[in-house]
Amino acid sequence: VSRVSVSTESNTMLFVSTEDHGDVMYIYSIENPSSPRVVLKPNIEVEPGDPIYGDSIFMSGDESILFTAATQGASSYYDYDIYKMNMHSQKIDKLTNSNGYAYGLQLSRDGKTAIFMRDVPHWYGDRTEVLLLDIKTHRLKPFIISGLQ
Repeated sequence: VSRVSVSTESNTMLFVSTEDHGDVMYIYSIENPSSPRVVLKPNIEVEPGDPIYGDSIFMSGDESILFTAATQGASSYYDYDIYKMNMHSQKIDKLTNSNGYAYGLQLSRDGKTAIFMRDVPHWYGDRTEVLLLDIKTHRLKPFIISGLQ
């Protein structure tokens, strides 16, 4: 089970669980968690077999969620790209491309910017980048933290 995202609007929680045929996203009521309110299995193109979802979080207003999902990368490794899905229409927008291993997805309070980390392989070892993602334009910008390597 992944880390849980708690809705500020509807008193529900969202998380990813690994099942027999890939990952599934569940939305449960916090007050009555006996069975899921919603079960989501977004159809991501170029999946590497069974779906693999990473972080998933509610966006403001509970109409959409952000999540990471694995697709087959150019170098035979998975790319964990970021997607936005409207909960009502099930429409999915791919917000990033070729992230490599991306994780730690978080959303700003105003819902305009996401932040996440990705590992970038180098001949001398991997390094981690912290990136800001503008949700509207899909532009990535490095978030430089001075004093860290």
